[in-house]
Amino acid sequence: MTLFFNRTLKNSILEPYRSICIYLIFLTVCFFTYKNSLYNGFLMDDYPMVIKNPLIGTLSFLQLDFNTQHSQVYFRPVIHFFNLITYILFEENPLGYHLFSIGLFYLGGVFLYRLLKSFFECQKTAALTTLFFYMHPINGIVVNYKNAVGYAFLILAVILSLTKFLNAFENRENVVGDSFLGGIWFVLALLCHETVIIFPLYLITVLIFVKKVNLKRAIRGAVPAGVISVFYLIFRMYYSSLNESVIQNITSYNLTIFSYSASFCKLMFWYFSKLFFLQGIVLAWDAPPVENVFLWNTVFVLFILGISFFFYRFSGRFRRESLALSWILIGFIPVTLACFSRPKLGFVIQPHWLFFSSIGYFLLLASLFSRLYKHVHKILWWGTLVSLLSFYMMNAHYYNYLWGDQKRYCQKWLVISPHNYWPNYWLGYAYLEEKEYAKAKRYFLKIAGRGLKLAEVLGNLGIIEKNLGSLDLAMQYFRQSLKQNISYADTYYYMGDIYFTKGLFKDAEKMFNEAIRRDRYLYDSWEKLAKIYRKQGRSEDEQAVYKEMKLIFPEEKLQKFFISK
Repeated sequence: MTLFFNRTLKNSILEPYRSICIYLIFLTVCFFTYKNSLYNGFLMDDYPMVIKNPLIGTLSFLQLDFNTQHSQVYFRPVIHFFNLITYILFEENPLGYHLFSIGLFYLGGVFLYRLLKSFFECQKTAALTTLFFYMHPINGIVVNYKNAVGYAFLILAVILSLTKFLNAFENRENVVGDSFLGGIWFVLALLCHETVIIFPLYLITVLIFVKKVNLKRAIRGAVPAGVISVFYLIFRMYYSSLNESVIQNITSYNLTIFSYSASFCKLMFWYFSKLFFLQGIVLAWDAPPVENVFLWNTVFVLFILGISFFFYRFSGRFRRESLALSWILIGFIPVTLACFSRPKLGFVIQPHWLFFSSIGYFLLLASLFSRLYKHVHKILWWGTLVSLLSFYMMNAHYYNYLWGDQKRYCQKWLVISPHNYWPNYWLGYAYLEEKEYAKAKRYFLKIAGRGLKLAEVLGNLGIIEKNLGSLDLAMQYFRQSLKQNISYADTYYYMGDIYFTKGLFKDAEKMFNEAIRRDRYLYDSWEKLAKIYRKQGRSEDEQAVYKEMKLIFPEEKLQKFFISK
């Protein structure tokens, strides 16, 4: 008894130091996994979403302008809030964005470790799950995509919400306070991404497989979270409508129930293959038409039967594994509808829809290692673990390398998903920025018939033709672009520039004024407008432009202009 007491006392004294060591190991692993991404620049959506977004800092940017938000296909103000915060802090310094993302991602892993350790009182399983979570490249988007920093917060918010709702379930003395905090974290997670709406199911599985309560009591424990989900669903049916952006799209796919189940099975196994083999992980994948519907439906049915058999026979004995599998499967519930969200992109899946549920895979893998620890030679066990972690690390570094260049990433993306709209669009944009107009034109023409972001595609084709000297063809593209969307200030500027080149100053003045009306920070429009007034001898109008420019632009930006004057 004395020996037991002394050992317990010693463990209690050492526990804080052991935890600090583990947290430092996590920090080291997290940093070294993403160290070769720290100086990766901005790419793809980083520019229109953050760096070159004229609305940044406004209510519209935060999706809180109720007059315009009805036209949006999603509602994620917390994601936009983090984009605003990082832009204010770091502006165009990518290192700051990366360090901020790594910090949030690291915190999410720490709280994941604490949560899993409280579930199973097995430090090994909790630590291994967290290591897999940090190192698996499927989570790389959190660090590498500057406008996705909020997804790291999403994981943290879901974990903290789970923690508080579980505290409310177990500690009836503070049930109101814990439920309230759990609800706040859940709402914040919902405002990061709508796929979190199935959070109550995660909570129910924890109550069943960890707290060992029956289904009826577990459902009762998840009622507060369920109420939030219901109210959120009702809200989203009328605001940034899920009905318009998802549900009404279903009929445009012309799928039967059997072709849908076959296609969905294909999406599932594509994602599973990325978790297991780590090859071909991209931002989005559109499933090609299923040629053998019967075969894929057979696979789907066998998969469901196999999972059902496991839960029926072994869920009582293998609670950790049952929790892990249930989390993996729950993550696919919102995907059943989300795959219809982009009809012009095809039948799609995006790995970030399953960020939280992928923890189930890491837990399953960690549980397997924990069970094998007592049954295999320690050298074999450690050798296998180190080999797997090294495999994860090397692949994470490879994907960090891909994320370092827009063309490199998109070219790889096209190999995985040849007909996907986005890599074609962003590859064309990259070539346009590098003035390789023939290559840029090829990619934009390839997607012009898809109808998605057609105003931008036509506008870019107009810029290409303008730079190639085909001014009349460029003007045709710009006019077509305005028919799709009349609000783009850049389009008016380019049309004005063509009129300016042709000496049609009255038309040019009209276009430059329209561009400024829509975006007063469009420097080139002010400059060209002043040049028109100078050529026409309208000194008062020219001076008025100078005064306005002094109010809007920093002195260093105006120096070159005034010198040229």
